[in-house]
Amino acid sequence: MNPRSPRHETILYLLAFLLAFGLRFARLGELPLTDSEARLALDALSISQGGSPALSSHVAYTNLTAVLFFIFGGFNFLARFWPALAGSALVFVPLVFREQVRPRPALILAFFFAIDPAFVALSRQAGGPILTVAASLLAAGFWFRRQPRLAGIFLALALLSGPALWPGLLGLLLAWMLSRFTYTGKQVDTDTGTQVNTYTGKQVDTDTGTQVNTYTGKQVDTDTGTQVNTYTGKQVDTDTGTQVNTYTGKQVDTDTSTQVNTYTGKQVDTDTSTQVNTYTGKQVDTYTGTHVDTEHATSRSIPVGRNTQLASPNPPPAAPITNYQLLITDHWSLITAFLLTLLAASTLLLLAPQGLGAWLASLPEYITGWVAPVAVPSSRLLLALGVYQLLGILFAAIAILRGWRNAGRRVIRLSLWMLVALLLASFYPARQTADLAWALIPLWTLAALELARHLEFAREFVCETAGVAVFTILLLAFAWMDLNAMYFTPLPSSQGNVRLYLLVGSLFLLVLSVVLVGFGWSARVARVGAAWGAAILLGLYTLGAAWGATGLRIPSAVELWDSSPRIAQADLLSQTADQTSEWATGHADDLAVAVYGVDSPALLWSLRNHHPEVILAFDPASAPALIVTPPLEDIGLAAAYRGQDFTWRQAPAWDLFPSYFLRWLTLRELPTQGETLVLWARSDLFIDSREP
Repeated sequence: MNPRSPRHETILYLLAFLLAFGLRFARLGELPLTDSEARLALDALSISQGGSPALSSHVAYTNLTAVLFFIFGGFNFLARFWPALAGSALVFVPLVFREQVRPRPALILAFFFAIDPAFVALSRQAGGPILTVAASLLAAGFWFRRQPRLAGIFLALALLSGPALWPGLLGLLLAWMLSRFTYTGKQVDTDTGTQVNTYTGKQVDTDTGTQVNTYTGKQVDTDTGTQVNTYTGKQVDTDTGTQVNTYTGKQVDTDTSTQVNTYTGKQVDTDTSTQVNTYTGKQVDTYTGTHVDTEHATSRSIPVGRNTQLASPNPPPAAPITNYQLLITDHWSLITAFLLTLLAASTLLLLAPQGLGAWLASLPEYITGWVAPVAVPSSRLLLALGVYQLLGILFAAIAILRGWRNAGRRVIRLSLWMLVALLLASFYPARQTADLAWALIPLWTLAALELARHLEFAREFVCETAGVAVFTILLLAFAWMDLNAMYFTPLPSSQGNVRLYLLVGSLFLLVLSVVLVGFGWSARVARVGAAWGAAILLGLYTLGAAWGATGLRIPSAVELWDSSPRIAQADLLSQTADQTSEWATGHADDLAVAVYGVDSPALLWSLRNHHPEVILAFDPASAPALIVTPPLEDIGLAAAYRGQDFTWRQAPAWDLFPSYFLRWLTLRELPTQGETLVLWARSDLFIDSREP
């Protein structure tokens, strides 16, 4: 039975896209580029100016950004444009997979992708893994939808987007291998508690966690014991096997309005009592499986094809693709589109041929990371997952427990994928928090599947369900405010202990109240009300965390998704250089800048209009107009210089994190360790140094 699409599905997907677009493009160029971002942006800028730099493995980002720089010039906004666009397009991935995920969970998943703090932060970083994730998922989705040309295009872009592709492929491969050993093909009969074969008995729907009869396709409500279609809200009469509208009392098939044989799942012609093929409209002989000519009362054999239904109650599994020639055509279309896109994107239409071999370095780069020194502790990855993805973790955990208990194939595969991706990111020595991106895909998918199960509620219990939801929201909000207040309360102390007791007591009261409502009133009311309340409040929390991950809420906030330390006073330094040049020459970018003793691509990007030159040693006879150095007492040149210091890179003091945990959790504040640079200007450039 095909589930019905949610009402206004197109409008809701557009709303999710607008939400994602706003979070990713809002003031996109305001924050200075970090060193990791500026390194790629400088390569793109060099290509746009006719240079031939040695490219990194992020070929797709570099060449596509070079096109924007060539047309519009080099700006922070354009340097982050393609990742932000890819992150916004990520909300359409569930739409591409809607047949596999089902329409309602897919729509929920689109909103999850839109507000996920990790995806928002990574989409606002130049050269992050978001290009790889989005392109890989779109390539797989278009291949499943039999659109090989689009699949080939996005597959080539994923391959050209850096080393983040390889942990994603490795995680999928290992998860698939584990699922082959883990899944037994048996499911749990909820009536007897015994495992049964999916063709001979009952099974559990992997999306909703409710019982499904494989012959009728009807789902069983675990709370009321009646069969229910979770998408239409209609109950099934257990005596007649037909669906019953609980409000009108009439029996009706919600999909075709025709009778259905509950043992074979085939539609029955109400006049002749023979089976009808739902695709051709012709009657089918129940013994031979052939179509019947109703005008001449003869039967003829119909070759088994895509739209042919046989009457056997235990049909063998159908082949994924029955037309061999069509399969060959799809593969050739995929390969052709892949090769053309790979050649065009890697060489920028032969304008940057060095990119053709640069993308090959992505695999050695990922392998080298396994022997690199540890950059980020694995505990920081788990901290990021627990703080930013509370909503996903809650509902995904419930889905995993339900899926493994009922042997749900889809949930088992997704949970194994999430586990493998999380372990790969945690044990990778050169890990970054951005490596969690692959684990977030199955995490949010599991959460969407579980949340979709709780959206249906009985209309006669609307007030009761809303009451439980409001009560859940109030208690969770009280717990969060109490946690915030604990930061201002010294611990340990009597007042601090009171705050702690209030926090634990509010959570315990919430659990106890939901359990009592379930036992004393209705299990469905308690379950749905608590799910709605938790989803609303944690959704607002996730949205707030996403806005904080943009770096715009508090400029000095310490977020866990930054690829490298933020630059504090890049704009002030570049403005000072511009003003000095304008005072001396009348133009803001006429004076060249020499950089000595500072290895910072972000500095070169900030001073890009002054054509900065990196020097290894000073020439005593030279006298550059502007020089950037680390703090020095004297630069050792014959000419006189004046200097001004600037705060540059600011790295969080993670060693002090345990002492500032509550402060960071509530305010995202943490002590930082700053780096200072000095901008030297030759004294004769200033007006007061010239003789009247």
